[in-house]
Amino acid sequence: MVAKGKTYGKKKGRDLASIFHDLSLSPAKPATNGITQILAPTSNIDNEPPPELIVAPEGEQAVETADQDDNKENRPRRKAWLGKQPEERTVKKDQTPTEISQLTSLDFVANDVISFRKFCKGWEKNVKLSKIGQGGFATVLKMELKNESDQYSVWKLMPLKPSKGSGSRPCCNQTFIKDAATEVKMLFAMSDIDGFVQFRSAHVVKGSVPDQIVKADEEWVKNLDTNDPYYGTYMTDEYPSKNQLWLLMEMTDAGQDMDKMLCAARLEKRFYSVHETSDIFWGIAEALMRGEVQAEFEHRDLHAGNVCIKKRKEPLDLTTEHCIPRLSKYEVTLIDYTQSRLTLDSGDVLATAIDESIFRQMDQDPDAQRQYDVYRDMRNLVKKKKKQRVTMGQMWNEYVPMTNVLWLNHILKELMVMTQSISGSQEELNMIVALTKLRSRLGSLSPAMSEAWKYCSARDVVCGFLVDA
Repeated sequence: MVAKGKTYGKKKGRDLASIFHDLSLSPAKPATNGITQILAPTSNIDNEPPPELIVAPEGEQAVETADQDDNKENRPRRKAWLGKQPEERTVKKDQTPTEISQLTSLDFVANDVISFRKFCKGWEKNVKLSKIGQGGFATVLKMELKNESDQYSVWKLMPLKPSKGSGSRPCCNQTFIKDAATEVKMLFAMSDIDGFVQFRSAHVVKGSVPDQIVKADEEWVKNLDTNDPYYGTYMTDEYPSKNQLWLLMEMTDAGQDMDKMLCAARLEKRFYSVHETSDIFWGIAEALMRGEVQAEFEHRDLHAGNVCIKKRKEPLDLTTEHCIPRLSKYEVTLIDYTQSRLTLDSGDVLATAIDESIFRQMDQDPDAQRQYDVYRDMRNLVKKKKKQRVTMGQMWNEYVPMTNVLWLNHILKELMVMTQSISGSQEELNMIVALTKLRSRLGSLSPAMSEAWKYCSARDVVCGFLVDA
């Protein structure tokens, strides 16, 4: 399996960024549930001294593609020592332009940098908190109101790394502030598109990890298998600094990631019906198609861990606007746009250069190796489309929707291995034949092939299947 400490290719526990501040934006939609109303902290207006300013390098922009690897350094992991933590003050916002203002100046991010402990004040009384996932660069938490169990949301907790000043020394897996700003912009931009996770709020906080999150982290680690890469690794060990900056992003709960579902099915020797496989695959394909049409979107890291699946209480109304009818209760959501690319209505492009180290990764596990092969095929494809005088880092700004086809092929292969006809009806057998034929066509894609290849985007995959059906 892919090592969890890597930036890319994590298949378990993945973490469940899109407007410049000078663009005209409508304000973020207010949350419709009680979570944000209870958790939203109020500004602390007092006479405390201003925080240390972290000034952004001259001319730096939030959408600049990143090719540094400084935030991916790891230090040896130790067992946590849980001592009493001092109370931290609220960090007041200063009007002087700073690096962190790349986040706090956005209309859909809270304006103030608040003490982490102050932000979490009241959680123990009102909220049931659990940790549900860990990625190389983020922790995923689930929060439920104790008095209203149907009111809950998911929070992605991302440690930030300033380019210089306090907190800029390498420490575990942190995200550069400008890259975090790009991700939250993407999350906001894609929020209203069906099949993408719905954004609720974002906050920047400062300080060491609060006690309630520490407890949730310890409980999560305790339940891990001893062979798990994260076993014995604690957040208090990784991020002890009281100067640590964090980005908290609140989203709706999209369900369980597909990788966990497939792993559970393998352990239980259980197969999915062709109806379930069809609904999951076409849910992914149609979400990508809508992203392409509305925002020239490429996911660029769409392994099974970045697809979330939730069962609806009622079957989907077949009169809804889906190109391919749904036959089960599965609802699909695409998550984690860290490596994604999209175009805003203004024409501005949001993208992050993919770290070159991923293209050199090899793994003895065949499934993991196939996933690494997708990254290499994707790079070769983008390089082939690269315009003259465009640098390797800048080439990731280009719109190459065929990368979505590469990932659809990868996903379909994983699904078909776990699929069989349940009833043995002719309808199910015909569906299996159709999906197998599609998998064969998708698998014939090579980055070196001519422009005349049939599927150049997720939209082509969906429309082509409808024509052939």
